[in-house]
Amino acid sequence: VSNASNKLLIMAQVGVSGHGELRSRTGLALADDGTLIGVGTGVGSRTATATGGRTTVNTSDQVVTSHFVQFLHTPGDTATHTYTAEAVNVFASTSTLYINRSENDTDNNSFPRGSSVLTIMEIAG
Repeated sequence: VSNASNKLLIMAQVGVSGHGELRSRTGLALADDGTLIGVGTGVGSRTATATGGRTTVNTSDQVVTSHFVQFLHTPGDTATHTYTAEAVNVFASTSTLYINRSENDTDNNSFPRGSSVLTIMEIAG
């Protein structure tokens, strides 16, 4: 940022995300130099994320979800930062997450593709 008192409005949207364990148990979080920001508190076995969820479909490899998050961040300095949008596995075990596609990516109209965007705007403080 150009001034340490300025804020950043960070917005991220993931077109679609799929999950290797069905039910599309995925989340989205923002990170500042690899540290998650703007996430909820992970209590017990629950995963901290900015947004997330799962569907109620039990047996489909084409389940996808869409996520949007925005966060007003005050870095507090003028140093260089790297901001990323990160997919979060909200399932209790290790699984593969798919971004901008479903688990099954066969070429037919039942398996959607999407696009993602990360937008950052500096706001004078």
